[in-house]
Amino acid sequence: MATRSLPPAGFILSPDEFSQALEAKQAEIDARLWENIGSLVGKEQDIQELAQSFRDAITEFNGFGRWQLAALDAGRDHAGARRSWDELIREIKELRELHAGYQPGFIKHYPVIVEEPTVEIQKKIAEEILVHLRNGGELRERKSFSFSRAIRKGWRVAYESWRVNDRAPEAVEEFVAIERLLSIKIKRAAIGKIWDRLMASNAGPAFADLGENPERGADQFAHQITEALNWLDLRWFPPIKKLCAMGCHWDRFLSLQPFHKDGETLRSIVAVDKKLFAELRLLEKRVLGLGAQKKLEGAFKQLEPFDRPEVVELRRAMQLPNAVGYQQARKKCVEAAERQATVLRRNELLGRLGRRTPSGMPIAEEWAASIRNRVGVHGKPKPPGDATEAWEWRQLNDELERRGTVDLGEVGGRIAAIHDELKRTTCELIDQRAWAGQVRRTSLKQRQALMNWLDTVKRIGKGTGKRVPQYRREAQRLMEECRTAVPVW
Repeated sequence: MATRSLPPAGFILSPDEFSQALEAKQAEIDARLWENIGSLVGKEQDIQELAQSFRDAITEFNGFGRWQLAALDAGRDHAGARRSWDELIREIKELRELHAGYQPGFIKHYPVIVEEPTVEIQKKIAEEILVHLRNGGELRERKSFSFSRAIRKGWRVAYESWRVNDRAPEAVEEFVAIERLLSIKIKRAAIGKIWDRLMASNAGPAFADLGENPERGADQFAHQITEALNWLDLRWFPPIKKLCAMGCHWDRFLSLQPFHKDGETLRSIVAVDKKLFAELRLLEKRVLGLGAQKKLEGAFKQLEPFDRPEVVELRRAMQLPNAVGYQQARKKCVEAAERQATVLRRNELLGRLGRRTPSGMPIAEEWAASIRNRVGVHGKPKPPGDATEAWEWRQLNDELERRGTVDLGEVGGRIAAIHDELKRTTCELIDQRAWAGQVRRTSLKQRQALMNWLDTVKRIGKGTGKRVPQYRREAQRLMEECRTAVPVW
């Protein structure tokens, strides 16, 4: 039985995977809303992330005020209601830039105006005065039949109420500051009307409550207004697009939801919150089940080649299908695999114990056979003694027996031969080390003299040449120089 193989652990499904496969058919989803669900197997994380995207968007939506909801709803209509909000943002930006450009003149001249007559009439008068002055006219004109000068009657009421640096304006640049301040006032009034219709009427702050320079306060809301206008395009429609890519029929889903009195946006958000989250949970469960069912079919095919009783029982539980029976059969397979691993390890160790050395000597062949066949004390559940001590004793005993077979005479001969070899090697070592020391003590000049002496002796040869006496004298001289390099000279 131990030799009959068991399937690897990867071939056997976990109890959770088997249960998911059984529950796959129970997780029924509305077939009218979904198609090609099989393509989502393995994409359970995408479903969870999509649900979280909707959840985050709804949380953000629930934190909006009335004016943000109004802007959000207007953002759906790019050609109609949104235009007013876009115009408001554009006008606020233009007013801020205009005021920033006029600010140096305001600081220099400090223009002051009054509310009466109306700013529109005052602006018209200021423009007439500027045209008159720029064409070479004088502010105070001479009266007919009189030498006195005076402001035109039609300009007088407005002129007398204007001040620059706490006095009446006189120069062109001072009237320019007055005219620009009036332009700012008129533009503020126009923006205020739009602001109050869109913001104040939807529980937002009134334009008059935004301070002395209301465009600054309004500009702080511009970013939030833009976010609200674009919220559907940036935060709501993208998850819906992903949902449709997963095979959901969004329009059909929305058509099945009840009417909402506050518009299509609220209807879709309530539908997601009340219905879609539950559908996504069922979808995830169904997809997990389909994946587990696919694994179950693959695992069943992988288990077919194995014929051990435990595997046969496991396949039978997979066919029924029976979750409790599968869990019990799987447990038996796991236990059988553990027992088989133990048996295979036992056989491996016994094989190592029973092998022979390269010389053919058995290591513990009889001991291994007794353990393998469970002979005598080796057939009991526990070993007869300490296996480590037994193995050490066996090694020592074998070593003593090996030493007892050695020929002492042969050993003595080998010792004598090694002793003679040691003496010879020692003599050679002494000789080589003596010459090495002599070489270290010999100077460069002595080595050169020694080489020249040797060369001169070679030239003397047989001693019959004409220059032999000269060479002999040279050799004698060189010998005197290098005699210390050769200990015997």
